[in-house]
Formats: sequence, C-alpha cells, structure tokens
Amino acid sequence: MRAFIAAPFTSRYFNRRLDEGYINFLDSIEAVVKESGIEPFNATKELHKYEEHIDAIEHNLKVLEELEKSDILIAYPAESRGVCIDLGIAPMPKKKIIVPLHEDEKVSESIEGLSAYTTTYMIKFKDIFGLKSQLKEALEKVEV
Repeated sequence: MRAFIAAPFTSRYFNRRLDEGYINFLDSIEAVVKESGIEPFNATKELHKYEEHIDAIEHNLKVLEELEKSDILIAYPAESRGVCIDLGIAPMPKKKIIVPLHEDEKVSESIEGLSAYTTTYMIKFKDIFGLKSQLKEALEKVEV
C-alpha cells in the first residue's frame, strides 16, 4: 500500500526555504505512514526537496504519475490551491482520502463532500500529538 502526501508548498516557501516547523509537521505525517506499514510519497519533499520550485507542467505530470501509483491520498489543504486539485483528481480512480485539518481550519463544501465519491476521513487535530494519533487511526481504518 502507498500513500501520497500532499501539502502546500508555494504559500509556505519564504526566502528560498520552508519553515523548520512546517518541515517537522510534514515529516511527522510521513513517519506515521511508515509506522503503519505504508510506503509514503511526500510530494513536497520528493518533488521540491523542501527548497525549490519546479516547472508547473513537470510538477503536475509528476503528481499525476505518483498519485496513480498510490492507494491513499493524505491531503493537508490549508490555503493551497494545488492540494485542492489533487483532491479533485483522487476520487476518479477511487483513492481513499484522509484530510487532516487543524481544529481552527475550515474547508470548502466540495472537500467536505468528497465522501460522496470515495472513502474519505476528515480528521481534526489540536497539536502534533493529536495529528499523529488520529492519522494512525484513520490509516488503520483505510487498511481494513
């Protein structure tokens, strides 16, 4: 089983780098996926190396290729339009979707309604510990 991890890049990229706390957040998601026995593909890490922009067409083709190889999409939408595009593509081949959201974040009705198309778990977290435990629970449900 394989999980594609999508999270904002452009909106979090300042002074040619990502904030260390944000990198730790993404690494925590990746670690929980690995601990669950699932192969992770962290798009921000693998495509951008946490520090570089790549050509938009090249990026989108690679995202599509990697998403097709994945069984699960873990999408942290935050303020990202790109992650929302990934969320729009995922239901087509019936990927299972997990959407982690900080307890103060809201998403569009379109994202909330993804369960009409495919198995979708919306998880709300308060801190990194809550994210890890709820993500682990969601991954266990997905594997069943």
